[in-house]
Amino acid sequence: MTEFDLSIPGYRIERLLAKGGMANVYLAHHLDMDREVAIKAFHLNAANARFTERFLAEARMLGSLHHINIISIYDMGVLDNGGLYITMEYVQGGDLEKLQKEGLAENQALNVLIEMAFALQFLHNNNMIHCDIKPANILFRRDGTLILTDFGIAKRFQHTDQERSPITEGSPDYCSPEQAQGLPLDQRTDIYSLGVVFLKMLTGKNPYRGPTVRDSLMNHLQMDIPVLTGKQARYQPLLNNMLAKSTNERFSSMRECLDMLDELLIADSDVPTLSEQSA
Repeated sequence: MTEFDLSIPGYRIERLLAKGGMANVYLAHHLDMDREVAIKAFHLNAANARFTERFLAEARMLGSLHHINIISIYDMGVLDNGGLYITMEYVQGGDLEKLQKEGLAENQALNVLIEMAFALQFLHNNNMIHCDIKPANILFRRDGTLILTDFGIAKRFQHTDQERSPITEGSPDYCSPEQAQGLPLDQRTDIYSLGVVFLKMLTGKNPYRGPTVRDSLMNHLQMDIPVLTGKQARYQPLLNNMLAKSTNERFSSMRECLDMLDELLIADSDVPTLSEQSA
């Protein structure tokens, strides 16, 4: 699908925003609602039954979610040529990956951690996991609100019937040890990935990232949890519980993560607690 052959009734296509291996993203204007939207148009079409099933599952799942920190899905459908598309909120504030390159203050890192933790808590409470938490999937609205996006491999989970996950899914730089091994996943995989994101925000680097995909995966399986120094050392207990290799030693929920963070902030008079930050 090229920039010029996309046509959807009720939308005026403005320009191509991004090209990807699976889909292109366009800026469009919804004529009836008079608002800008992003349209994710997939290269594969409805003739591919497996892809269509995953596409429909993603669209239905996202459309059912309503949270300030999760991207809004407006519409989905099949094009005249059999192509599949989703229309969603157009977010213009850039992503965390770009912001990290410009440099992050500690209070900004805390804000990202807190807002994403609440988004994931909502997601997990709805029996869903994201499976691909990374800076490029954390966007900013113009008012600074953070948005979790790109649920292309998100899946529902059940405590008694968990699916196995191919190691090719998700980002190898941020995947959990169990995801690296293709083991069954639950909400703790997102907690681990968010822990890696937080670590990179604090230190400016992702120590798990290796020169190859295999190296990155092995680092998640074998590398010791990095030791923070200076003022950042106050977050060591939090990271130890987020980045534990064994799921049984990790936080079992985002609520536990937020509770420990609040305890750490209460103990540090220089940093406002969660209640103070939300006031």
